[in-house]
Amino acid sequence: MSSCQSVILKEACKAAGWLDLYMIHKRYRLSPFQISEVCHKLSQDGIIETEGRKVRLTDEGKVWVIRNRRSLFSSERPWAKPSSYLLATEVPPVEPYLPDLSLLEDEFFLNMLPKEVN
Repeated sequence: MSSCQSVILKEACKAAGWLDLYMIHKRYRLSPFQISEVCHKLSQDGIIETEGRKVRLTDEGKVWVIRNRRSLFSSERPWAKPSSYLLATEVPPVEPYLPDLSLLEDEFFLNMLPKEVN
Protein backbone atom coordinates (compact mmCIF):
# COMPACT_ATOMS: atom_id res chain seq x y z
CA MET A 1 0.00 0.00 0.00
CA SER A 2 1.56 3.29 -1.04
CA SER A 3 1.72 6.18 1.39
CA CYS A 4 -0.05 8.40 -1.16
CA GLN A 5 -2.94 5.95 -1.29
CA SER A 6 -3.11 5.79 2.51
CA VAL A 7 -3.14 9.58 2.79
CA ILE A 8 -5.93 9.99 0.24
CA LEU A 9 -8.08 7.28 1.80
CA LYS A 10 -7.48 8.55 5.34
CA GLU A 11 -8.45 12.09 4.38
CA ALA A 12 -11.45 10.81 2.39
CA CYS A 13 -12.62 8.92 5.51
CA LYS A 14 -12.32 12.08 7.61
CA ALA A 15 -14.18 14.23 5.10
CA ALA A 16 -17.93 14.44 5.53
CA GLY A 17 -18.51 14.82 1.82
CA TRP A 18 -16.22 15.65 -1.05
CA LEU A 19 -12.48 15.97 -0.50
CA ASP A 20 -10.54 18.63 -2.43
CA LEU A 21 -7.38 17.05 -3.83
CA TYR A 22 -5.60 20.40 -3.90
CA MET A 23 -5.71 20.33 -0.09
CA ILE A 24 -3.93 16.93 -0.18
CA HIS A 25 -1.32 18.35 -2.54
CA LYS A 26 -0.80 21.42 -0.38
CA ARG A 27 -0.80 19.70 3.03
CA TYR A 28 1.20 16.57 2.22
CA ARG A 29 3.31 17.96 -0.66
CA LEU A 30 2.35 15.10 -2.95
CA SER A 31 2.78 15.72 -6.64
CA PRO A 32 -0.33 16.16 -8.78
CA PHE A 33 0.85 13.20 -10.87
CA GLN A 34 1.00 10.91 -7.80
CA ILE A 35 -2.42 12.02 -6.67
CA SER A 36 -3.86 11.59 -10.16
CA GLU A 37 -2.43 8.08 -10.60
CA VAL A 38 -3.67 6.88 -7.20
CA CYS A 39 -7.12 8.42 -7.67
CA HIS A 40 -7.43 6.91 -11.15
CA LYS A 41 -6.63 3.43 -9.80
CA LEU A 42 -8.95 3.80 -6.79
CA SER A 43 -11.69 5.08 -9.07
CA GLN A 44 -11.30 2.11 -11.43
CA ASP A 45 -11.52 -0.23 -8.43
CA GLY A 46 -14.77 1.46 -7.35
CA ILE A 47 -13.36 2.65 -4.02
CA ILE A 48 -13.72 6.36 -4.70
CA GLU A 49 -15.67 8.50 -7.11
CA THR A 50 -14.22 11.63 -8.65
CA GLU A 51 -15.73 14.87 -9.78
CA GLY A 52 -13.18 17.31 -11.16
CA ARG A 53 -10.53 17.69 -8.48
CA LYS A 54 -12.78 16.35 -5.73
CA VAL A 55 -13.12 12.75 -4.53
CA ARG A 56 -15.23 10.86 -2.02
CA LEU A 57 -15.53 7.27 -0.88
CA THR A 58 -18.23 5.14 -2.42
CA ASP A 59 -20.36 2.91 -0.22
CA GLU A 60 -18.31 -0.08 -1.39
CA GLY A 61 -15.18 1.95 -0.73
CA LYS A 62 -16.16 2.56 2.89
CA VAL A 63 -16.58 -1.18 3.41
CA TRP A 64 -13.27 -1.85 1.59
CA VAL A 65 -11.41 0.67 3.79
CA ILE A 66 -12.79 -0.92 6.95
CA ARG A 67 -11.79 -4.40 5.75
CA ASN A 68 -8.28 -3.26 4.79
CA ARG A 69 -7.70 -0.76 7.58
CA ARG A 70 -4.76 -2.70 9.00
CA SER A 71 -2.74 -2.56 5.80
CA LEU A 72 -3.85 1.01 5.08
CA PHE A 73 -3.23 2.66 8.41
CA SER A 74 -0.79 0.32 10.12
CA SER A 75 2.15 1.96 11.80
CA GLU A 76 4.39 -1.05 11.20
CA ARG A 77 7.30 0.43 9.32
CA PRO A 78 10.30 -1.92 9.22
CA TRP A 79 12.59 0.89 8.09
CA ALA A 80 11.74 2.90 11.21
CA LYS A 81 12.74 0.23 13.71
CA PRO A 82 15.90 1.05 15.64
CA SER A 83 19.11 -0.79 14.96
CA SER A 84 19.80 -3.89 17.02
CA TYR A 85 22.98 -2.12 18.15
CA LEU A 86 20.80 0.51 19.86
CA LEU A 87 18.71 -2.19 21.53
CA ALA A 88 21.69 -3.83 23.22
CA THR A 89 21.38 -4.62 26.89
CA GLU A 90 22.10 -1.75 29.24
CA VAL A 91 25.33 -1.74 31.20
CA PRO A 92 24.78 -1.01 34.88
CA PRO A 93 26.33 2.32 35.93
CA VAL A 94 28.81 0.64 38.28
CA GLU A 95 30.36 -1.52 35.55
CA PRO A 96 33.01 -0.13 33.22
CA TYR A 97 31.99 0.53 29.65
CA LEU A 98 33.80 -1.26 26.86
CA PRO A 99 32.77 -0.40 23.32
CA ASP A 100 32.26 -3.08 20.72
CA LEU A 101 35.69 -3.05 19.08
CA SER A 102 34.42 -4.94 16.05
CA LEU A 103 32.53 -1.78 15.04
CA LEU A 104 35.71 0.30 14.86
CA GLU A 105 37.74 0.71 11.72
CA ASP A 106 40.93 -1.34 11.56
CA GLU A 107 43.17 1.69 11.57
CA PHE A 108 41.36 3.67 14.28
CA PHE A 109 44.01 3.31 16.96
CA LEU A 110 46.89 3.48 14.49
CA ASN A 111 45.70 6.89 13.33
CA MET A 112 45.88 8.12 16.93
CA LEU A 113 49.64 7.52 17.09
CA PRO A 114 51.90 10.48 16.27
CA LYS A 115 53.03 10.54 12.68
CA GLU A 116 56.67 9.83 12.06
CA VAL A 117 58.61 12.88 11.08
CA ASN A 118 61.30 12.30 8.46
